[in-house]
Amino acid sequence: MTLNRNGTAEGLAEGVLSGNRRMLSRALTEVDNHSRRGGDLLRLLHPHTGKAQVVGITGPAGAGKEHADL
Repeated sequence: MTLNRNGTAEGLAEGVLSGNRRMLSRALTEVDNHSRRGGDLLRLLHPHTGKAQVVGITGPAGAGKEHADL
């Protein structure tokens, strides 16, 4: 783990909650990679989810899922 606070689960959670898109991107990567930090992030962010809904987008590779407007 890095000495930079942004490299910690707490630092990434703070960035996500403040709306920092770069921190959100890093956080998503950690969760997607099933890292320990990703698990810590989920635990830290869960109390802030309120009535959030989970949306899954599936389809074959190249189908344009990254361009879905939700």
